Amino acid sequence: MSDDSAHERYLLLMACGRLRLKPTTTRDLDRLPRYVVPDDVSPVDLLLAERDDERMLDIASSVGLPTAAPGLE
Repeated sequence: MSDDSAHERYLLLMACGRLRLKPTTTRDLDRLPRYVVPDDVSPVDLLLAERDDERMLDIASSVGLPTAAPGLE
């Protein structure tokens, strides 16, 4: 996707109300997660893996499975 088409898609989502932004300031930077990423690892791959882990926990909890072993949290 080119930068122009991504920008157009973003504007469309904003106009339709599907994407809403909260007002933020530099004060909010402390609340954002920070990741230490080795040079040989893609930051995107780490974020995708984290998202997959969260989805699996959501699925496990929705069917009543334990989401963590005692003492490993």
